[in-house]
Amino acid sequence: DEPVPQVTFTVSDVDGGSLTISCMPENDIILSDYLSFGNGSCVTTVNITHNETAVIPLSISLTLNKFGDTGINLFAIGADTLTTSAAITMTVLPVNDAPTITTINDKETFEDIETDEIVFSVGDVDFDMLTVTVLSGNIVLVPSSSENITLQHAFRKKWIYSGSYYKW
Repeated sequence: DEPVPQVTFTVSDVDGGSLTISCMPENDIILSDYLSFGNGSCVTTVNITHNETAVIPLSISLTLNKFGDTGINLFAIGADTLTTSAAITMTVLPVNDAPTITTINDKETFEDIETDEIVFSVGDVDFDMLTVTVLSGNIVLVPSSSENITLQHAFRKKWIYSGSYYKW
């Protein structure tokens, strides 16, 4: 849910020449399809002169709402097909996401007539316990009380009114 700073690493070749650099995630559930060397690809080529080093930027995108430990394997292949590899271990920590509520459209009714059900959904991707608070915008017309406002869970379990909010 949070942006990942760009990771940089260096490559070198004592003999110099062209190096092909590639990367591969160990766990593509946490790391989405977005490992890139800035060129939109997980493969890039750098030309290095004798004993020179090159700094390679690696951009990482994460899959939403996934966390845990994962690794990124990096490979450097020289023009002579000699290969070396390195691994980066990345720990993705969970982020507490805000709960969600669907849009609730305005309603009209005539006086002394109850409205139809006002259907809405609340959720939390982190599965935190939620408290739904229902308040009237005009307590003269609709007092904020259990006699005037009733909530019912989708599974038809009744919500309990507790002063100024409802708990399931």
